Amino acid sequence: MTQATTHTPAHGKKLRHKDLKQPDEFISLTTRAIDWAQKNQTTVAIVIGAAIALVLLAAGIRWYMQSRAEAAARQFYGANELFKREQWDQAQKDFSTLASSYGSTPYGTLAKLYAGRAALNANKPADAVPLLTEFVSSAPSPALEQIGRVALGRALAETGNASGAREQLDRAVLLDGPLGPEARVRLARIEETDGSKEKAIELYKQYLADEPDGAAAAQVRMRLTALGVQPPASPNPMSLPLGGAGSPIQIE
Repeated sequence: MTQATTHTPAHGKKLRHKDLKQPDEFISLTTRAIDWAQKNQTTVAIVIGAAIALVLLAAGIRWYMQSRAEAAARQFYGANELFKREQWDQAQKDFSTLASSYGSTPYGTLAKLYAGRAALNANKPADAVPLLTEFVSSAPSPALEQIGRVALGRALAETGNASGAREQLDRAVLLDGPLGPEARVRLARIEETDGSKEKAIELYKQYLADEPDGAAAAQVRMRLTALGVQPPASPNPMSLPLGGAGSPIQIE
C-alpha cells in the first residue's frame, strides 16, 4: 500500500504524516519549562517576588519624586509672590529654604538664582555670592546661566572683587541669553574703572552696535563722550535720557 504524502506547492517537498505528528518545538520547550518550575517552586517564588519588589520600588520612587516636585512648585510660587512685592529679605529666606530642602528639583535649582537676586536687591551682595555661585555651576540652560553670571558679577563687584566680577561677565557675554547687552555694559564699566580705556571703549561701541536704542544706550553714549570718543547718534531722538524710567542698568 502506498504511503500517503503531502506536497507543499512552494518547494515541492514531501512531508510524511508521522512528521506532522511530531511535537512542536515551542510546545516542547514550554513543557520543559513548566516541569522545571514545578520542581523549583521556591526559586520561582523568589524570582517573582523580586520582580514585584522592583516594580513597587520603581512606582514608589516615581511617586516620591512627583510629590517633591509638587511641593517645590508650591513653595516657589509663594516665595515668588514675595519677590514680586519686593519683600526681599523674606523672599531670600524662603527661596533659600526651598533650595536647601528641594535642591534636586527644577524649582529647587531655580530658587538659588532667585535667592541670590533677592539678596542683591536687599543690598546684601555677600549673601548673594554663594547662592549664585552654586546656581551657575549647574544652571539648566545657557540663558539661565547667563542671568546667573550677570547677577554674580554684580554681587562680586559690589563686594570689591573686581577680578571675579570680570571673569563672570566675560563668560556671560559669550552665552546665548537675554542679558548679553547688560553683561557687556557692566564689563565695560569694570574695565573703565580699572583703567583699561581701550577695552572699555570697544565694549561700549559693541553695545551700541547691537543695541543702538537699548536701555543703557544713553548712559553708554555719555561714558564714551567722557572717554573722549564721539558716540554714534541715537536712531531715536526721543529715547530716554540718562536715568529715565524703564532703564534697569545703572553703570555710573
